Amino acid sequence: MKTKLVSIIIISIFIASCKTRVTPKFMIDNDGILVEKFDSTDVDDNRYNRDNKIYVAGTKFIYSYKHIGNDKRAYLIGKISKSEKKTNEWEFIPIERKNDSTILNIAIIPLNGNAFKAFIPDYNQTNFLYNFLNIEGQSIGQEITGVIENKKNIWIHPPRFALFSILELNPFPYISFPIKTGKKWDWHLSIGDQWANVRWKKWIGRIENQYIYEILEHKKVKTKFGEIKCVVSRATANSQLGKTFLISYFNEKYGFIKLEYINIDGSQTIFELDKVIKN
Repeated sequence: MKTKLVSIIIISIFIASCKTRVTPKFMIDNDGILVEKFDSTDVDDNRYNRDNKIYVAGTKFIYSYKHIGNDKRAYLIGKISKSEKKTNEWEFIPIERKNDSTILNIAIIPLNGNAFKAFIPDYNQTNFLYNFLNIEGQSIGQEITGVIENKKNIWIHPPRFALFSILELNPFPYISFPIKTGKKWDWHLSIGDQWANVRWKKWIGRIENQYIYEILEHKKVKTKFGEIKCVVSRATANSQLGKTFLISYFNEKYGFIKLEYINIDGSQTIFELDKVIKN
């Protein structure tokens, strides 16, 4: 009789523990990405981070980048010196003229909690920090934004600090699961004129970007930390301003290994993952 009672207690505990691990459902957010929908009783600030496999809090993803102008020269983003006085204006600076006010690397650092809780309490993305580093490895700018990572899709905001704001008009890095060669999906986003800049395109009011994504192939890619297998996808963004493009290289362990943007003015911005530092 005692053995049966113990068995009943164990079964009851097992059933109760299963009920507390309910798999979240999914919903389409305002921009068309699939996000997790949790029970109303789950108010944990880390609920959108718990099942992340790539963008885990504390991990650092260090990228190098370059901007290729229409003159085919390679540039970085930084501040230049005039009469030995540093200006407050961000510029595209030729690589050979980089200084300690030039952004040389970008670190992505996923964060715990919800940094936007005060004004977006139901923010449904993993927060992460873009840390912009100079030639000394020192931070000369920061930006907090979000990434959506779940078993349905991975979608990430590009950096938009300083002149990286040109990337707002491009397709965002986005992978839809399951991954299959030839698979296509779409998305859309309304973009305000706060992203307009005389350097690339001016407009007034809001525009609507329509995106089409396609998985092209699986291939091995040489990186700073070895040759790894990637999924190559192509994306096109189309609006009344014109078209922009993105070729992305995605790995299920390290995320986006390489991003090749063609911008609204015909210039290119290219990011490459150089290092991953686990927390």
